[in-house]
Amino acid sequence: MDVELGPPGETTTKVKRLHRARAYMHQYTTEPPTAETIWISEGSKDPYNTFSGLDSTIKYWFRVIAISKDGERVYSPVVIKVIQ
Repeated sequence: MDVELGPPGETTTKVKRLHRARAYMHQYTTEPPTAETIWISEGSKDPYNTFSGLDSTIKYWFRVIAISKDGERVYSPVVIKVIQ
């Protein structure tokens, strides 16, 4: 899992493409993750996604879920970034 900072308010999440993955769910939250955390999600067929409109100087937690055709889910590690 890689999170690259872009222009102010923008970041890109990337994971290695998984052979059996048919979709990816790119997610972020502004609170430390717990079992009750509500994640903001954007679905994609690509293993990368760019989020824009994020608040500068705020800490964000990011993760990606790879989803196979049969519904199996693989979660990336969570990465913390402060947005520029």
